[in-house]
Amino acid sequence: EARTNLLTYSSEFDNAAWGLVQASVTANATLSPDGTLTADKVVPNTSYLFSHGVYKLGITSTIGNDYVASVYAKAGGYDALSLQVNIANVGVAFDLSLGTVISETAGYTGAIEAVGDGWYRCSVIAAATNTGYDIRLYVGPASSAGTTGQFFSFTGDGTSGIYVWGAQLEQASAASSYIPTTTAAVTRNADVLSYDTANWFADGQAGTMQVDADLTYATLSGNRFIASLYGTPPERIQMAMINNQARLFLGAGGVLANYSSLGTKAKGGSVRGSIGWDLNNVGSTIDTYSGVLVDTSSAIPTGINKLVVGHYDGGGGDYYHNGCVLNIIYYQKRL
Repeated sequence: EARTNLLTYSSEFDNAAWGLVQASVTANATLSPDGTLTADKVVPNTSYLFSHGVYKLGITSTIGNDYVASVYAKAGGYDALSLQVNIANVGVAFDLSLGTVISETAGYTGAIEAVGDGWYRCSVIAAATNTGYDIRLYVGPASSAGTTGQFFSFTGDGTSGIYVWGAQLEQASAASSYIPTTTAAVTRNADVLSYDTANWFADGQAGTMQVDADLTYATLSGNRFIASLYGTPPERIQMAMINNQARLFLGAGGVLANYSSLGTKAKGGSVRGSIGWDLNNVGSTIDTYSGVLVDTSSAIPTGINKLVVGHYDGGGGDYYHNGCVLNIIYYQKRL
């Protein structure tokens, strides 16, 4: 789906668009996760306080809608980040040495992902409580992190801090890939990936498709299509998450085969699914399903001409997978 980074100057924390509280920023202090010398260092001063860092206030938001704030961070003498959103002193604290969540405010969900070379992407999801959304990046030692996502007061040494890069705020329930900004918010169009099947797919013949995917969603709701082989409607072979239910099914001659749940999955989990087809012999399964779901009366789809990855062809809304598709394997026979 299309996404917008609502934060301006997303990797320029020395810019006046970011406020400072009891801290300084050294621009372009180290290599960022993308390999460029664009990561800044936020250094608390020597005041004895609980808030040392950078912030943005009053970003236009809609009360009740989910927003996800994220930033790439790396230890630079200090090893903890408090990512606070909505209002002051609520959010999530992260340990940048262990790669773990230290603490969360009730109702605020944090996640941390290692991206290499000591960098982590830290994110917080929370519903907006007012029409002006705030984001604060506070820096300190993990030993001073509190129990509800913030810091207790400590005295900085004037040199220790953390490196930060790629801040993002999206109206969504899960973080998407980083969208750089400067003077204005930037919207990225939805990713649409498809492949012509003419050179490798045996149309109208038996076959098997196996798909591996990570379910990197904040919530398992809606219709999320992971991989689809498409022909003239309604001819298709698909793997999808329908709410929290994994399904692998096909449509041939206007009739659906195996459109049934193969079991439930949890958000943040993974799934491996397989579907094999031949005349009157369709079998579907996933890694946690005991056995194979079988249909003995289906035709074989015909006119298949493309493989679509990560969305429902021609559909928008909640039809996007918005997760990771790790692997797709196709066999020109029914396994």
